[in-house]
This record gives sequence, structure tokens and C-alpha cells, in this order.
Amino acid sequence: MNIPITPTRAPLRIAVDITPTVGHGYGVGRYVVDLLDGLIALNREAQPHERVELFGVYQGHHGTPPKEVIARCVSVHRYDLIGGRVGAWLRLPWILRHINAAVYHSTSTIAIPGPGWHGRSVVTIQDCYPLHDGAAVTTRHRRLFRQLLTRILTRADQVIVPSDCTKRDVLGQGYRGPVTVTPYGVTPPTIRPQPTEAPAHYILTVSAIEPRKGFDLLANALLTYDQPPPPWIHIGGVRYDPDGTTAALMDRCGCRRLGWVDGVVREAWLQHATVLACPSRLEGYGYPLVEGMAAGVAVVATEGGSQGEILGPDWEPCAPPDLARDIHALFNDEALRQERIQRGRSRAALLTLAATAAQTLGVYRRCIVGH
Repeated sequence: MNIPITPTRAPLRIAVDITPTVGHGYGVGRYVVDLLDGLIALNREAQPHERVELFGVYQGHHGTPPKEVIARCVSVHRYDLIGGRVGAWLRLPWILRHINAAVYHSTSTIAIPGPGWHGRSVVTIQDCYPLHDGAAVTTRHRRLFRQLLTRILTRADQVIVPSDCTKRDVLGQGYRGPVTVTPYGVTPPTIRPQPTEAPAHYILTVSAIEPRKGFDLLANALLTYDQPPPPWIHIGGVRYDPDGTTAALMDRCGCRRLGWVDGVVREAWLQHATVLACPSRLEGYGYPLVEGMAAGVAVVATEGGSQGEILGPDWEPCAPPDLARDIHALFNDEALRQERIQRGRSRAALLTLAATAAQTLGVYRRCIVGH
């Protein structure tokens, strides 16, 4: 049973799970870093009693968060030293009491505090893809995800989702608490020189290779079109392609697969692309799509769950069979490409880091006052 917390004039102490920042730092990891930066920026403009103090917690068996992420926090605490999953469940509330956190923000379905802590819990759920029919996951993976999701929804005081698509999924799991749709914002990337090995014009795709990303849809569309495929660059590793079918289709199109690269290299390839293609079947939220529009790149995207929301009401998503047609049109018609670039920039201007941080801070404060 939660004990009411009385608001104070002191800075609000927030514990954020920074475990997702371990690894290549894209997707959920990118969200966590951007959220920390956005909250820190809000602090600079806030009165002392309106500020937040950010503490990091993480599960060490995933690895250690980068130093630059640790530096953003007042202090950082590992909560899985002994006892595996049960140990983490029991140790986390001890840490939250120790740092006197008022709110714990789980940035994925990894963990929720066990007994012994009576603060407020906020959870961000990116998507519920493993529960969808046709999801390329094992039965064990689906069962584990459902268990983790059920546990975290049972104990969460507030849920944050990046799209109406994910909100529908969460409500479909029986959750009846507050759900706040908070789209992820980005800042326009720093201008980078064109990679020396880049073609003059090329398609770019960014994401792990797995069925839901739809790279097979794009490859098939390009292969069956009546013109040769344009140069295609892909950034991202293979997450699930057990028989190599998707990678083989991409290779037949002449795709050059770079694997995961650091942020500076990714920004350079992105900024100088002729077209960014986002052919996903399902996305809780598509970072590459927002990042591409902010960088001034013409984008082609399928509906893909949330992608239609990201594009906005004045932009019709592309049906998978029409991907190649739209891409070739953008390659061949400079006026059309510039119109698409300007429309994308206008849309991306509404999706800012400041807005994401402000909406998230509002969720924290509503938790405290019990609304």
C-alpha cells in the first residue's frame, strides 16, 4: 500500500533506470540519454524548488553504463549484485530508500521495485511487440515479456508511452491507470561532412534487422520495380534473421550493411542520404524517422504502428508495394524531394527534447500529488 507523499520545496529526487544505455545506445538507450539531457536543461531555467535531482540505477549483468551517462546523474547505483532477478527486486527498494527518491522511473519492463519502498513508480513502455500475432519471438520470450509487463503494470502509478499505438496495447493488457502519450523529441544533429566512401545519392535505412522492421518489404519492392535499385546503405546489426532471408534480399539489392556505428558516423550518413526509408511493420516509436526529418532528409515510411502518427495528419504513409515507386520519384524529382524535406522539418520542429522532458516532469509531479 502506498503512503501519501507530501510535496516539499526541496528539489524532487528522481531515480531513473539507465540500464538501457548499455550497448550501442540507440532506441531505448537513446531515449534515456535524451530524457536526462532534457531534464537537466529544464533545471537550468527552473527555480531551485522546481528542480529535480537525477539518480541512476542499473542492472550490472547487462554491462556498465557509459561514463557520459553516469556523469549526468548525482550518483549511480547497481541493484543486482547478488541473488539474480529476485536479488534485484529486493535490492532496488533499499537503494531508493537510501537515496530518498520520491519517484522511480523504469525506462523499460526490466524491473519494478519490490516490497519496502513506498514512493511512486513511473514506467515507460516503448511497445508491446512480443505480444502481437506474427511477432518473431519464441514462446518463452513472449511468456517472459507478458510476465514482466503484468508485474510492472500492477505496481506502476503512471505509465508513459511514446504513441497512441502503444497506449492501445497497454490498455489492451488490462491496465486502467493513467497513461500519458509523450512522443520522443530530438534535436537537429550537428552538421557532419559526407562520408568519403558514400555514393553521391543513396537510400539509408537504420535499425536492427528483424522481421518487424520490414527490410524484406523494401528489398522485394526494389527488386520487382522496373528500374534498378538505387545504392542502399544500412546501419544496424542483425537481431533476428535465423535463416538469413532478409539479409540475402538486402544483399541482392546491392545493400551495403555497415552494422552498428557510433553516433557521429550515423549522423554523417543520415544527413547526406537522398532518402531515408522506414518500412516497418510495427513500431512503438520510430527514432530514425524523427531523426531523419529533423536532419532535413526526405523520408519514405509505411504506417508501421506509430509511424503514421509521427508523420502527422497531413502526410499519407506509403503502402509497402509502393515503396520503390516513391523512392525513385524522390531520386528523380528534386522539387518533390525538397517539398518532402520541408514538410519533414516542419513536423520534426514539433517533436522536441524540451517537450518530452517537460511532459515527463509533469508525470512525475502528478505522481507526487496523487493525481
